[in-house]
Amino acid sequence: MSIKNSRYALQLAALQSKIAVIGFLQQYANKHKVHIYATVRNEKTWFMVLIGNYATVHNARLCCA
Repeated sequence: MSIKNSRYALQLAALQSKIAVIGFLQQYANKHKVHIYATVRNEKTWFMVLIGNYATVHNARLCCA
């Protein structure tokens, strides 16, 4: 991921397959750029869908209010 630890993003979804990610993006297409990364939790792969690269929590919350 290219978002620094000192910045904030909003998690839109946590999905367990690439097909689910594609479906999510098709259904909830957004004009904003999303970031997707895979992580492992409890021995299962999850695909996280994030939006934004904000300097503060306040700015992140304003994004989608």
